[in-house]
Amino acid sequence: TITEEQRTQLRHESLLIRSFATVAGTRTTAPNIAIQEQATTRADRDQAQSAVGELFLIPIKEDDALLGLLVTTNLWPGGLRRAEQVEILARLGQTIMRRYFQERRLQQHENDLWLAREMLRLKSIADCATDQPLDTLGELTSALCGSSEMDRAALYLFSRRATDEAEPVVQAGAPLPPTVAGEWRAHETRLIAATATAIHGQFLDKSQLESNGITTLWGQAAAFPLRIGGKQLGSLILSRRSRNPLADRSNKLIEWTADLLAQTVHRIYRDASIRRQARHDGLTDLANRRTFDTLLAGEVDRVRLGLSEECSLLLADLDRFKSINDRHGHQAGDEVLRVTAQLLREHVGRMRVGERSLLARYGGEELAILLPGVGTAGALRIAEEIRAAVHARTIHYGDQQLAVTVSIGVASCPMHGIGAADLVAAADQALYRAKSEGRNRVCRPQDS
Repeated sequence: TITEEQRTQLRHESLLIRSFATVAGTRTTAPNIAIQEQATTRADRDQAQSAVGELFLIPIKEDDALLGLLVTTNLWPGGLRRAEQVEILARLGQTIMRRYFQERRLQQHENDLWLAREMLRLKSIADCATDQPLDTLGELTSALCGSSEMDRAALYLFSRRATDEAEPVVQAGAPLPPTVAGEWRAHETRLIAATATAIHGQFLDKSQLESNGITTLWGQAAAFPLRIGGKQLGSLILSRRSRNPLADRSNKLIEWTADLLAQTVHRIYRDASIRRQARHDGLTDLANRRTFDTLLAGEVDRVRLGLSEECSLLLADLDRFKSINDRHGHQAGDEVLRVTAQLLREHVGRMRVGERSLLARYGGEELAILLPGVGTAGALRIAEEIRAAVHARTIHYGDQQLAVTVSIGVASCPMHGIGAADLVAAADQALYRAKSEGRNRVCRPQDS
């Protein structure tokens, strides 16, 4: 260590000589140079200190800027005048310093190239078009974990409801034994809560982790909130057992990728919203006619190819819907459609009739329910329960109470048709029967 006064002297002089002050058993407070020898024992250190009489400080300068010091215990080479020795050592110091800066510039250049290459690789993953967005997020997170010297990486996303906790949608890195996995996950959850209000990401060493209650498993971690427009979409948590500092390039890559992940998650949400708008009816939030036709054709093909035994179709039509529009206005009619669609969605959801079931607005006041894997008997039972639920529901619109009923036609493939058009025609025929026989009832096609 040197004092500021000595630093100032070295800026203007070519040599500074200081005696080596040693006070046995205590640290020197004299304004001289204080040195700690790298010796294995105290005896070795004392011997080294006793052998030093003076220290010679040769400044290494460039354009009067002090770049460093060459510190020696003797001037060299022997047999020359001190001025010549100082000049030789100063040139030696300049050579060492020049080589040092060259190495640093070369290393920085290599780091910049590595960082640019990794950024391009990660960006190409994020930009890859796919119908499986979780695969994209998983590949991106896994690539970052491998490049940044981290043991594990986890991507947590928040739901739209503020009361819900973040859920890990992606986990990457070294597999964890069951005895460790739970605690590792608890650490991630704790870190998300601890950094929930942070505006920027944080790199945490062992002491900072301990201050957040994480005292086991981890030696280092990084926690980055994924924000777009001030809204937090989720969190990126990276962790490792080692306490060795991360390379600066790894820090930069993590920080850059966290921003890329936030943009990617935001784009996935936006694209999903656009696709949903294209596939759904804006009023009822049910699938639209185009989506229904596509999925109906697919399910009928599955039955024809023997991949599924049967599927059923329900066509439901609100009774005397035109009179509701004429008497109470089209806004009241829209409300009746919205509430009825929501009632059907909740009812079918409770029945657990399969993941491929579909509710759609078929046209006007007509709604369709596609039930893959359900035969005629099951479809008739479901239709009757829906009819009864609609009949029992009173819809409030302003200060008015509207009572509505629904007629439902039921048809099944392959019993009533082996093509999509045939199945729709059969269900429509059954619906016509329900209407003509008095409405507010369920019918199937007449046996032939």
